[in-house]
Parts: sequence; C-alpha cells; structure tokens
Amino acid sequence: MINANSNPAPTDQVVNPFGVTDRWTAIPPRIRSVLTWFGVFVAVVVLKRDALLLPASWDESWAVLPGGLWLSDNGFNILGLAKQPLHFEFGPGTYALAPVTWMTGIVATFARSTSVFLVSLRLVHMAIGAVGLREVYRFARPVWSPTASVVLVVVTALVPVMNAQLGFMYLEIPIFTTGMLAINAGLAGRWGTATFWGALATSFKASGILPLGAIVSAGFMAQRTMESFRRSVLVVLPAMAIGLIPVLLDKFVAMSERDLGHLLWVSWLQIFRIPELAIGLLFIVLFGVLPDRSDRSSEPDVRLRLDTLSSLILMFIGFYLFALSFVVRTFFLPRYFIMIVPFVLFAAWEVGARRFGPRVAAVATGLLVVSMIINMSSTYLLDPNEVTTVGLESSNAYAESLLLTNTILDRALQTGDPVYLSNNLWFRTQYPRLGYVEVVPENAHLLTELNQDDPPDTFVIVDSENSELVDDALELLGDQQDYAFVSATASRGILTARYVTFTRKSG
Repeated sequence: MINANSNPAPTDQVVNPFGVTDRWTAIPPRIRSVLTWFGVFVAVVVLKRDALLLPASWDESWAVLPGGLWLSDNGFNILGLAKQPLHFEFGPGTYALAPVTWMTGIVATFARSTSVFLVSLRLVHMAIGAVGLREVYRFARPVWSPTASVVLVVVTALVPVMNAQLGFMYLEIPIFTTGMLAINAGLAGRWGTATFWGALATSFKASGILPLGAIVSAGFMAQRTMESFRRSVLVVLPAMAIGLIPVLLDKFVAMSERDLGHLLWVSWLQIFRIPELAIGLLFIVLFGVLPDRSDRSSEPDVRLRLDTLSSLILMFIGFYLFALSFVVRTFFLPRYFIMIVPFVLFAAWEVGARRFGPRVAAVATGLLVVSMIINMSSTYLLDPNEVTTVGLESSNAYAESLLLTNTILDRALQTGDPVYLSNNLWFRTQYPRLGYVEVVPENAHLLTELNQDDPPDTFVIVDSENSELVDDALELLGDQQDYAFVSATASRGILTARYVTFTRKSG
C-alpha cells in the first residue's frame, strides 16, 4: 500500500530495498540529481521508444521545426528568422524567438540526415521531459514518502495526453519542465531561480508564465505582507516583459472570425478528452471542502502545494478566456492541460486520503493506472471516422495517424499529377527532414492555390486527418458535372485516409 504521509525525508533521499541507502546518500547531491534524471530519462526512452522513428507531427511540422531548419540553413540568423512569415502565411517564422526553435536549429546543424535529426531531436525532448518528471518527485517528496512520490511521477507520465506529448517535439514539454522548475524553486524560497525558470518558460509561449504566476500567488497567500507583494511583482516582471516581445514585434496569430461562444464551448469540452483529469478535478471540488480528519491540510507545506494548484487553475482559466477573447480565436487543445497534471493528481490523493483513508486512495490510484494503460491508444471518441488531431494528440493513437499520413501522402505524390494539400500537409512536403519526403516534390501545391474556376485536367486532393478545408473542397469540386473523381484509401487500425483524383471528362 502506498503511504503518502509517512516519514517525510529530505528531497534527495531515496529508500533502496537492497540496502544501499547509505551509499546513495553519501553521493554529492548534484551527482544524485544527475543520476536520478538519467534513470528517469532511460525510463522515458523505453516507454516512448516507438516514437523515436516517427515523422514529425502536426504543429511540429509548421512551427518550431521549419524555424529550426531555417536557422541551420541560414547561419543561425535569429533576427532574419523573426522577419520570416508565420505559418498561416506559409513561412517558418512562427516561433522565431522561442529557445526551442533555436535548440532545433542546433540539432539540425549537427544532425544532417533525416533519421538522425528526428531521433536526436526526440531524444533531446525526452531528456527535457525527464527533468520535468524528476521535478514532480521533488514537488511531492517534502510531504510524501519516497514510494508515493515515485508513484506520482509514474502516474503523471502515464496520463495519455502527457504520455503522447513526451514523444512530441514541440513547446508543451519544455513549458511543463521549466514550469515545474519555477514552482519548486518558489517552494524552496529561491525566488531568483524561480524568476529565471519562469521567464524561460514564457519565452517558449505566453502561457509559460502560468506556473510562475501560480507559485507567486500561492506564496503571497501564505504571507500577505507588503514585502511579499513587492517580491511577487519583481519575480513576475521579467516573464511579463518577455511575454510581450512577440506582441511588440507583431509575431502573434491574428484574430479570426470564429464565433467566440462556440469556441468557448468546444474548448471547455476538451477536458473530457482527458477523463483522468476531469474525474480528478471533479473529485477535488466535491470532497475538497469536507473536514480533514487527518488535519494534513493545515500543514504549511501541504497547504502551499494545494494553494499552488488552486492558483494555477484560476490563472489557467483566466489566461485562456482572455486569450480567446482578445488575442487569438483558436480552439483550446488537450495538450495545454499537461502543466496541471501532477498538481491535480497530488491534490486528488490528498483529498481522497484525508476523506476516505490511504487504503481507499491507493486502490483508486491502482484502478486509475490500469485504466490509463488500457486506454493509452484510445482517442476517447465514439466514431472512428470523426477522429481529429485534437483527439489524437490526447492519446498515443497519434502515432498511427502520422504513419498513415506518410503512406497516403507518398501514394498521392507518386501519381505524378498536381497534388493539392492543406497547409500542414504542404509544410510536410517542403522540408524533407520532417520525415515525409526525400526531396521537395514539384507536384505538391497548397489547396488555396487551386483555381476552382479553371482547375487542371487532372489533379489530386489529399484528405487526411479530417481537414475541414479539404472536405469543403471535395464537396465543391465533386458537384462539378464535368469532372469525374476516384478515391484511393489507406488505413491503420481504426483510422482511414484517402486521396481523390479528379479528371476532366472528355467531350
């Protein structure tokens, strides 16, 4: 049975059942930290080994990877990249100022072949994720036993949306890791360090400021003095300044015409694609206000961690409501939730253990782990034909989709006819090191370039990952009586993709 409340010990102490605890504690703390990270890294690589050979995924393909490749090919001219068009303008400059893009450029400079580039970059991201998971242990260890803290790390890594992101090469894992570093530094009173990690997290994407804001808010609630308020402002200011740089340089996605009400409703529903978090949050709300029989919640370290979750949730909601209303009309994505995963699991355990006892909480944890392992490849969607990238990225089914896209794209391009693609698929044909093509094909075109009033005599449209843009084009062109069309399909598991060849009728 897991006992989260027994015999707290220093953060770096590890209880070893083989009797080598003394040897472990004799190792200098910094070396222990590196060894712990390396152990977690090896575990992540083993867990995500199938992801190493995958082609690039959706947002990787039109954001950080094109930018990194551009830097590698253009003398690492960061200012020049910042002047390049953004992804919706079909350019590589979307995250020109994000250190993740710079890191991609460094890897691309030394890893010249496609396979070496993708594998190397994924290993780097897994290494970053291992740091974040190590910080999850450090977050829990001052108030939990070593065994319970390790279990929190394992369960965090197994939550399907987190597990999927550990195999991606994008922004969420770096934000998660730097956010955990900022929170743990704040919990330890190292506010200068927290300021650095929070600013770095915000340099990846504006939402990176949320973990720093959460620990600053929780710290202020614990000590409501003018000195604490002044410290809070000084800690957050660098991150706020860095977050404003893309706005000042006009490097952000413009507003769209999407209906705000519909956008908010669809975004709210994304939490149900991650039932582990939805159930955990509901559990906390229902039982968190009940009396604490163990009196654990009055302990300062426990209270501060629970306040961090409360602050993070409130800031999370406020940030995205503001962003959707005034900055960018985009759907809320499941991957955004990974920054709250360990905190929800921590609070759910605390609430469950104090209300129902540790045995019941341990049984519930076991059932949760079994459920996640069973559903690791599930998209939590009832109709396989309605699978979208939003659903796929919350599970390991994304891997099947990437391989399927590679197959259908290769077959379409081999026809030799003009092939019209949605924006993201077009990016995957323009950068061979994304893993989809060996050279840039001459017959790959953007779907927006198709002249619907005077189409070519023969052309192909690829319908992959249920792109609405592609579906609309198929419906429009399919109604033209002077064109015949033939579909070719491919499938992997429950997923299907197709390309459609349109041919002008003779006579």
